[in-house]
Amino acid sequence: GRRRLDVGLLYGEALEARIAAMDGVERAQLAGSTRRRKETIGDLDIVAAVLPEDVESVTEQIVTLSGVADVKGAGSSKVSIILGTEFFSDEVLESGLDGGVLEALGGDAYEEMAAHTTIDAQIRLVPPHVFAYTLAYFTGSKEHNVRMRQRSLDRGLRLNEFGLFPLDAVGELRGIEAAEFSLPAEKESDIYAHLDLQWVPPELREDSGEIEAAETGTLPNLMEASMLKGAFHNHTTASDGTASLSQMAEAAQDLGWEFLGIADHSQILQIASGLSPDELLKQAAEVRALNENWADKGVDFRVFHGNECDILPDGSLDYTDEERSI
Repeated sequence: GRRRLDVGLLYGEALEARIAAMDGVERAQLAGSTRRRKETIGDLDIVAAVLPEDVESVTEQIVTLSGVADVKGAGSSKVSIILGTEFFSDEVLESGLDGGVLEALGGDAYEEMAAHTTIDAQIRLVPPHVFAYTLAYFTGSKEHNVRMRQRSLDRGLRLNEFGLFPLDAVGELRGIEAAEFSLPAEKESDIYAHLDLQWVPPELREDSGEIEAAETGTLPNLMEASMLKGAFHNHTTASDGTASLSQMAEAAQDLGWEFLGIADHSQILQIASGLSPDELLKQAAEVRALNENWADKGVDFRVFHGNECDILPDGSLDYTDEERSI
């Protein structure tokens, strides 16, 4: 009943974007294990900020989305649906896996699973002023939330999905009725600030020392896409890739990368259009010409040329020593 993170993100980010664009939705964001980037996820959680008078119309827009396989429930504050693969175009569903990896994962059985899966999703519709609290609560993890609630109690406060309340002000009030007494929070970092903590990125919310680090301001800086300088192992249309060498180099530069590594399949893997020695020589010349052109123009970018060379049954490699020395 669980899905890999990449499958969950494919569904979750698409659903988040569609709900955020709906009339009556002020903002929407993924929560749960998907937001924490767990390796596998059970279902999707989306939190949407919606004024009470817009809840009915937003609910109707959600349950009539194209690609919703079933509606499990629709109340005043939560909509539960099942998303099918019709939620995406055929282009998005293509795995892009090369033959060797696909076979290792189970071949046709893997393709069937990846192409015909469904996933449950819960969308929480909450007033805008409690959005940050609901997002934090349903992001979790349970263990992190327990630590946050205890820290609140130690300060004479009660923390839940609707707010952070002074105990002496709310008395026995629970739920949304108590929200008017909550300390304000436009964003999650405001909640942590109320508790004298540095904001904790979702990926770290597992009660694995992050509370202590947030207290002392020693949380680590997580990797961001902008920090990447390049990637070494990539295939082009010369074998089983979906873009040419020049197209990939241009895309890499658009990402701000400094290098790109090309390593298409070697000749024995004909199912993936492996390169013959002559084709490998031709590709090497193309790489060399591109690198020289960029150097002449003062462009800080280069392509590294390699090959995904098979090891043959007798232990030798798919190209001769001479061919590999090019």
